[in-house]
Amino acid sequence: MTNRSRFIALGTIVVIALVLTLVLRDSWMLGGDSLGKYSGTGHVDWSLSFEGDRLAYRVCDGEKGPCTIAIYDFEADKVVSYRNDTGARWGTPTFSMDSKLLAFPVEEPGTDNWHIAIMTVEGKDYRVVTKGTGIRTAPSFSPDGRKLTYQCAGYLSESYYTPYKGNTRRQREREICVLDHAKGIEKRITKLDSYSYSRPKFLSDSEHVLIQFDERYTDPDTGNTAHRESMAVIKIDTLQSTKVMTEQPLAISTRVAPLAHRVTFSMVTNEMDANDPDLHEVDGVRVYGYNYDLFLWEGSDDIQKTKGSIRRLTKGRSYMSGYDFSANGNKIAYAFDVGRNGIMKFFLMDINDGQVQEFRLPEKIDAWIDTQPQKKIGDQ
Repeated sequence: MTNRSRFIALGTIVVIALVLTLVLRDSWMLGGDSLGKYSGTGHVDWSLSFEGDRLAYRVCDGEKGPCTIAIYDFEADKVVSYRNDTGARWGTPTFSMDSKLLAFPVEEPGTDNWHIAIMTVEGKDYRVVTKGTGIRTAPSFSPDGRKLTYQCAGYLSESYYTPYKGNTRRQREREICVLDHAKGIEKRITKLDSYSYSRPKFLSDSEHVLIQFDERYTDPDTGNTAHRESMAVIKIDTLQSTKVMTEQPLAISTRVAPLAHRVTFSMVTNEMDANDPDLHEVDGVRVYGYNYDLFLWEGSDDIQKTKGSIRRLTKGRSYMSGYDFSANGNKIAYAFDVGRNGIMKFFLMDINDGQVQEFRLPEKIDAWIDTQPQKKIGDQ
């Protein structure tokens, strides 16, 4: 069977859903209020800088204040964190294309509302740039730096119980929005009735947004509502939607490097590696369940018209706990959980030469940065 045939055959396999949460492993390292209880493993959600030399993520410790943000410098092997004196929890951050700004969700205390805030990496000019009710999360900057795109949900359902999370509430009316953060103008660009979306990403022209979503459709054989993973490009001004990369079995954890015309994704590889004698054993440890690995799609500038090519990046025979792709398309930071027990190993790969280094996040913060709100007109 050819590699292309294998990709097509695996198109119907359920792919990894990376939760936008962080698991507490070390004090003030990986966020302490979220544990991937459903799968029995932890998850990471982090953001690489443009060059892939820094990693931004959320940290939580209820005894030391609300959740805040930390940045790890690979070369210096040091972590800096921001003093969060806002009284509101902060969510997972993302770098701007020039790595000078951070965007992240912030809660509105006492409500179900979450907004998007931005500030410089020096902790200056902190400001909330969205308003109104609803939940806004998973932001991404446009290449020109003028816009943000993010998931936006209208409200939360009433509390209900699940065996893996206990009492919880589910987001409803979840769509994708775009904000001109200089003008404060928000626009909802989808109306797809999707169950879930990945983090939306701009294409290189800053006028189109690439989304991956769980599409609902009517099965022609049964007449029942079914789900399938789909990719689409949305033109912001006209809201025209175009399906793209339909031949690829992409995961909802898609990451995009728009300036490099590269897309990374994860997918189940058990069937692909069926003849591998070590499929169910890693470092002498017997493992069970689906294995996930990373793949790279490379195409032309016009992602809407090219099929591109695919190559495999990892063969971990493991559970993929999360990853992110640098905006220049050269590096990827990822986490494997071999034992499916929340004990993760972290890696940084240079995609161009294939070199991989394992890293650990330091167990303490090396320096703290004061967060300074943006000055208003008339302030001295």
